[in-house]
Amino acid sequence: MNWLRRYDPLAGSDSDRVTAGRDPRPAQFEGFADSAPDLCEFKTADGHRVSLREGYFETLQYEVGAPPAITVTFVFAGDDLPSLTSSARTIANARVFLRFADAFVIAWESSQEMPRYRSDGTVPHGQVDDFYLYARRCFCIGTIDDTIYVEATTVEVSTESLSADEVRRALAQVAGRRTP
Repeated sequence: MNWLRRYDPLAGSDSDRVTAGRDPRPAQFEGFADSAPDLCEFKTADGHRVSLREGYFETLQYEVGAPPAITVTFVFAGDDLPSLTSSARTIANARVFLRFADAFVIAWESSQEMPRYRSDGTVPHGQVDDFYLYARRCFCIGTIDDTIYVEATTVEVSTESLSADEVRRALAQVAGRRTP
């Protein structure tokens, strides 16, 4: 299923379509240690190492405004919860926020019939498969259930420490909302 897709029939290749007629400058990164981070594994400006494949995609929230913004959150477990590798301990028991400014969803492809919304408008969907930048301002977030394409001018990363109980509750909500 594809929805929220915007096509420009006058644009050239597929990768050019999403940025046709828009500001050609690449996205700016705030709060990252590097100006062009590897988005699946990066360091924040305050020294946290983050490997998104070891986190769980918790929510995507669209904020209507001028400009619009999209905030994506990921939850990371501590040593007492399952983890793929030891690098998750670097950002254990935490929530990572990626805020995309001047952003809109280009496409959302789901392996489910429809995303399961919470009452606050957020959508939980499990483990992160991939996260990358292409065409200078287009981001692809892949999870176990969904692939989401976003265009944005700025991406800002921030972190929030959580207690082990808060992590367990967040992961239970993510797992509880997925279709078996």
